Amino acid sequence: MKPEDLTAFTIELQALAKGYYDRELQAETIIWYFEDLQHHTLEQVRYALRLHVRTPSRCNFFPKPGNLEELLAASGSERSSEAWVAVDRAIRHHGRYMSVQFDDGLIAGVIDRMGGWAAICSAESERELLAKKVDFCRRYEGACLRGQVQIAGSRVIGLIDQARGHGVKRPQEARSLLLSRSHSGDELTVKVAQEGR
Repeated sequence: MKPEDLTAFTIELQALAKGYYDRELQAETIIWYFEDLQHHTLEQVRYALRLHVRTPSRCNFFPKPGNLEELLAASGSERSSEAWVAVDRAIRHHGRYMSVQFDDGLIAGVIDRMGGWAAICSAESERELLAKKVDFCRRYEGACLRGQVQIAGSRVIGLIDQARGHGVKRPQEARSLLLSRSHSGDELTVKVAQEGR
């Protein structure tokens, strides 16, 4: 958080204290919370506060900064593991040729930063796939901690749609992709490329 976030942070923390726990916070207490949590974004702190009050084992007490840190760390780790399960299932079911729609848009963003759908599907052994999993989870958790927004319904583009030009920004990129695929002898993609012309 930045110093200019202090007012919004104060409003959030005071609303939580008054609305859920019927207590008033002293200005010094708010400053301590702000200083302890300032390495997070305001959106992340809001998320942790809301998660705290929705968690039955936690909602009976007002959260301390350490409780919120714990929630932020756990939520990123749990979410990344759940996200990887969806990615792994899609890799095994669809492979690199098919485009895949994910409910969690953050998944598509992380896959894009890892080189795209075909790149993440390129593991030739379980060991390589495990390395991709570790990289994916690390990037996903980082995105969660940075408070990146989840865009519902994000799609990753498979090789068939790339060859047809879907998801390719400029048509000449699609043509060069088709030419490079045809020289490599990838018959399925070549056939799709001829249909798309």
